[in-house]
Amino acid sequence: MNNQFDYTIVDMIENAVRNMKLQPLYLAGPPAGIVGQLAQTNVLYDIDELASSGYVSISGMSLLDNMNHIRYRIGLLESGVVPLYFTDLLDVPGSYVGDAGMAVVVNATEDGLEFAVISGGTGHVIEYSGSPQTARSNLNFTGNVIVTDDSLNDRTTVTVQSGVSNFTDLSDVNPSYSGSAGLSVVVNASEDGLDYTYITPGHEIKGPDGLSVTQEPWLQFDGAVSVTDVSGVTHVLVSGGGGSGASAFTDLTDVLDTYSGSAGYAVVVNGAETGLVFSGIAGGGGYTPPATTQINDFQMGNGSGSWIKKTLAETRLTLMNELANSYNYIINGGFDFAQRQVPATLTTIADNGYSADRWRVTRENADVQYARVDATGESGLTSKYYGQFKKITNTGKMHVCQILESMNSISLRDKVVTFQIKMKASSAKTIRMAILELQTAGTADSIPATLVTAFGANGTDPTLGANVAIIGGALSKSVTTTWTAYSITVSVPSNSKNIICAVWTDSQFAANDILSLAEADCFVGSTTYDANPKAWTPRLMAQEMVLCHRYCRAWTSAQAQALYFQGFAVSTTQANFVINFTQMFAIPSLVAVAGDWKVSDGVTDTDVTTLAVIATALNSEASIYFKAVVASGLTQFRTYVFIADGTANRLLYLSAEL
Repeated sequence: MNNQFDYTIVDMIENAVRNMKLQPLYLAGPPAGIVGQLAQTNVLYDIDELASSGYVSISGMSLLDNMNHIRYRIGLLESGVVPLYFTDLLDVPGSYVGDAGMAVVVNATEDGLEFAVISGGTGHVIEYSGSPQTARSNLNFTGNVIVTDDSLNDRTTVTVQSGVSNFTDLSDVNPSYSGSAGLSVVVNASEDGLDYTYITPGHEIKGPDGLSVTQEPWLQFDGAVSVTDVSGVTHVLVSGGGGSGASAFTDLTDVLDTYSGSAGYAVVVNGAETGLVFSGIAGGGGYTPPATTQINDFQMGNGSGSWIKKTLAETRLTLMNELANSYNYIINGGFDFAQRQVPATLTTIADNGYSADRWRVTRENADVQYARVDATGESGLTSKYYGQFKKITNTGKMHVCQILESMNSISLRDKVVTFQIKMKASSAKTIRMAILELQTAGTADSIPATLVTAFGANGTDPTLGANVAIIGGALSKSVTTTWTAYSITVSVPSNSKNIICAVWTDSQFAANDILSLAEADCFVGSTTYDANPKAWTPRLMAQEMVLCHRYCRAWTSAQAQALYFQGFAVSTTQANFVINFTQMFAIPSLVAVAGDWKVSDGVTDTDVTTLAVIATALNSEASIYFKAVVASGLTQFRTYVFIADGTANRLLYLSAEL
């Protein structure tokens, strides 16, 4: 019985196995493998128990292949290993082999990633006749562009330059002037660009019979013109007249001679109302600024006729910069002071000496005289005075300059600086103009005693003293008998010790030739041109005098026996005095003619025979001690005063010039 049961059970199992082998196996999708059915007759049973990484390949699908991949993943889970490579992930290919250059994309069944070739892309494709253009040789770049190839990244770079150079380079105009001589530029017939064509005149010239005049015989031309007939067209060429025959706007005599630095500016009448300049005025002359909409906005003129709109903060900064840049580094630029002489009297100036305060004169041959002249009747000046430099005795050149103290010069390093001055001459002259420097090899404020060592021939710039050189180069100015402003602009080197503003004669002056100077200005900036000068603004007279007294302090006998200094007699032949004054540039020297002065005790006036500074440590930039020596007659320890001898215009001054 039991044996029969056992046989029955075995038989049932064998029947079930046979039935199962007849049924297909259902395979799940990733990570198990390929989705589908697989008849067991196709099943190969695993003997080696291999494990395969990566994704199941469609070409290698089989139950055994699926089992190898499953075994690999189970092994990873059991060992706790985290995938280190992209190909170790469960839903990606297990190898890069055979997939060079392919991209990673989602597979067709949308349940994993695979490697595939991408055609095209998501950007814009350059095509020609429907075919993508992938090589540079297929592309033609025209216009102002630069094309470079990057072979490493297989890339072509096209860089567009800043605009076109010629009218014909524009994309909407006829690219060639050929065959269009004499034609005008008009909008083309298709209204999508510009072309060249003949424009029928709006007004016709007609003869006595009422017919249009098209030939030269019917026309009469007067003046400097030439008339020619070419192919039925009469050409009239104006070759003269009252003007200069200018061929360009900038060639005209009453306009600026350059467009440089004026991009976008309008043409307006200059401030002197004598010509035209370029200015940043919206719409040209007569521009009325629009109303502001905020209380913190300002409309202001910039001094050149243009208008700017700034916020409150911007306005403060702009005004601070304008004030800083408008400061005049020239002292006595109006030639108001000449303390070393009777200002209005022509006085001979020693070589390398000072004429007007702060203005040093060097001459080739004897001699040069200086005088201050009243300018209230002069056309073209706003200053009270001007300086007159007259060549006398011998023919020769002269050099006039102002040396800026090192303390002021150093602040101009690495800045753009302009020297401007008005000049006229007794006859038309060429005057050279430059900004000089004491170079880094020199000692600050130690200017060579001989500033010009050789003047050279006519048309040759002078040879300058040790370590003194012209910055950039000098300019020639055509000076006439009419007051005109002239300027030069330079970039000051970063190591300059002193700046020197200078003018000199390009050729020798004859005796009695005169060069006159006025309204000198030295400032930071380059907005000044000869045709549009910066307005000169004088300092208050008291301020200018204080600046001059830093370098020269003079006393003159405006009235006879005026009292100047008080001291005492140290012996019967010598009285000592002290002079206190506003601090000067350096300890000054004393200059006076001894015989012009006396010492007096209020009863007896005694002539001075010798004047000299006393060598003492008490001397300083603000006081000096000097002695007045007489022949005899003083009472020791008695108080004495120092006075003039009774003649007007006696002069004593302290000098601390550069």
